[in-house]
Amino acid sequence: MSADELREAVDRPWLQEGRIDEGRRVLGELLVRAGDDVPAETRAEALTTAGVLAFRAGANDEARTQHSEALELARSAGSREIEARALGGLARVALREGDLDETRRNAEDAVAIWRELGNEEWLARQLHLLPYIDYVQGDDDAARSGFEESLELARRVGEDELVVSELTNLGSVETRAGNLERALSLCREALQLALELGSAYAIPYCVVNLGGVASASGDHEEAACTLGAGKAMFDRSGAAIDPGTAIEFERHVERTKGALGSRFEPAWERGYELDDEQAVAAALAYRR
Repeated sequence: MSADELREAVDRPWLQEGRIDEGRRVLGELLVRAGDDVPAETRAEALTTAGVLAFRAGANDEARTQHSEALELARSAGSREIEARALGGLARVALREGDLDETRRNAEDAVAIWRELGNEEWLARQLHLLPYIDYVQGDDDAARSGFEESLELARRVGEDELVVSELTNLGSVETRAGNLERALSLCREALQLALELGSAYAIPYCVVNLGGVASASGDHEEAACTLGAGKAMFDRSGAAIDPGTAIEFERHVERTKGALGSRFEPAWERGYELDDEQAVAAALAYRR
């Protein structure tokens, strides 16, 4: 096979279109067929893309293996860009595994490379890994500051998908901090932008975050329905919820379950049975 086939597969918007399983299958088959018959940099780039898809699917071991191989190949080929991408991927894997020291080390190394290269687009994509560590550790002030910096950079360089991500991250911070009107505004803004972009990847995050606002506000029936609807969207796409969001998601579910008792399951099931369009409508309809 040619290197062009592998590059073409790398360039497909698997994640944005919600085709995670298909992307993993296609890239996996192409990487096996290609073997060592393609340039090291091309194989490394394909491995980082495959690693991202594996991570999003919750396959941490697979993602670590692919990013580690990509890192080795990138360094042997002298590709700083792919090296930084692989380091960012390994940082995310470590975050899910709860190894915050490894997460910070890899994230800081990746960010340093993008700063060195002057690549603001990729810097924006990986800078938010650092406040994510603060968020997981419960330092809302540091997380807020870092996400706001990342959001400002994402807007400046036109990384709209990342704008959605940082709006949802800030919404999560404000929800946990009890600033619920601000949280609701951020989460609604994120969902509206995700819909404009048609991002199958981002929309479920926006839905579950709005469910989190409802839960924190004491609107537990709405929360159970919206959280269930968002979880169904993740399940249909084959995506696992990212680490920081997963932690807060479980807290919202447990809080809501405790408040509703036997009424939780029926409300959750009503949400879980909604299709994507209905789930989005239900999330947008929520008002505190």
